[in-house]
Amino acid sequence: MALLVSDESGDLGLEGSRYYIVLTLLLLRDDDVGEVMSLANLSAQRHFRHPLRKWNNMKGREKNDPALLADFLADFLSQARQKVSSPFCAIAVIMDKALISPQRSPKLYEDATYRMVWCYRLAFQRIGHFLAHAGINARWIVDDNSETLKRHLQLYLTEKLPEIGGFIRRYGLPEFRSPREHPILTLVDFLAGLTGRCFESFQQAGMVVPFSFQPAWDKLKSLFHATLPLPSGQSWRWDGLLYWPMEHRDQVKASLDCP
Repeated sequence: MALLVSDESGDLGLEGSRYYIVLTLLLLRDDDVGEVMSLANLSAQRHFRHPLRKWNNMKGREKNDPALLADFLADFLSQARQKVSSPFCAIAVIMDKALISPQRSPKLYEDATYRMVWCYRLAFQRIGHFLAHAGINARWIVDDNSETLKRHLQLYLTEKLPEIGGFIRRYGLPEFRSPREHPILTLVDFLAGLTGRCFESFQQAGMVVPFSFQPAWDKLKSLFHATLPLPSGQSWRWDGLLYWPMEHRDQVKASLDCP
């Protein structure tokens, strides 16, 4: 049994200060959750002098020093890859709010919650294909921080069952939990926040490299691009970086060295 853990970063409103809406989903074996969180906390203790915190609770250099964040990620991810089983990977759905317009997508423009549900739809399609081929079932945990999102997600999953059937066959409905109940949500919140910060830095640099948070991004992106073994003996090329608008995706991924 696997576990899928999801959280979001960024203001859903079009007038917010953040450039992007970011949805991050971590996929790992249910049996490895405790080990992964223990490794994350130990690495955070070494580099930040305290256990890992949610992104918005990080302070000073802990969230503003790309080299420090890169060192934490290198430490944590190298330990995790040595000690946990496959799959251990993530998806990031990045939506550029500046390009949402009535002409490009009226529904995305009009409805803030639909923006996040649309991000989940992209993620479902990508994850569903992998799990079907790998023959893995999974539980799905979502941070219980938005009653509005909870209602819309439940409605979407009920109404759109045929459309995302490959996903539903491998998952139950989401379990809405707090980080206190499931500390792994703290890690996913941190990853979502850091992903958003990396993309903001990329945007501020004119969407060219190098950008100030590139050292952190160069470590983080390995979660989104990996080779995963399948039970058949074959391998699955995991591509977990999804970008909207779709017509800009290849250019952005090429700039960020994400094949």
